[in-house]
Amino acid sequence: MTRVLPCASSPSCPNHVPDNIRVFYIEAAECLSRRAYNAAAPLFRKVLEITVKRMDPECPAGTNLKNRIDRLPAETGVTPSMKSWAHEIRLIGNEAVHEDEPVQEKDAKDIQAFTELFLTYAFTLPGMLEERRKATEGGGA
Repeated sequence: MTRVLPCASSPSCPNHVPDNIRVFYIEAAECLSRRAYNAAAPLFRKVLEITVKRMDPECPAGTNLKNRIDRLPAETGVTPSMKSWAHEIRLIGNEAVHEDEPVQEKDAKDIQAFTELFLTYAFTLPGMLEERRKATEGGGA
């Protein structure tokens, strides 16, 4: 048996992320791992767009992403820092689609890091809290 070192690893997505968002995130991460920065950046932006729509389903259809981010209600748990991350994702993704210059490695890695943090705060932490609540309710702690 022939082994190739280092072993290839599959990208992963933060826990508790809805399946449709997970699919796009992993695809974007795979593009990043293949150094396909021009493909990764818009996909990470798409992840953000779908996430923001899910977080604020009452937002009127046709609202652009900038305004969707700005109007995210405090009840969603989105902090001002998260909104800043979201705008960075939006801007890098927009540049990837609309500018003439290729996406730089640093920008692609930044957009991935911002997206992962956003998903962690939006889905992973609330999911962990819900699991904890269920465990303590069932155990009578």
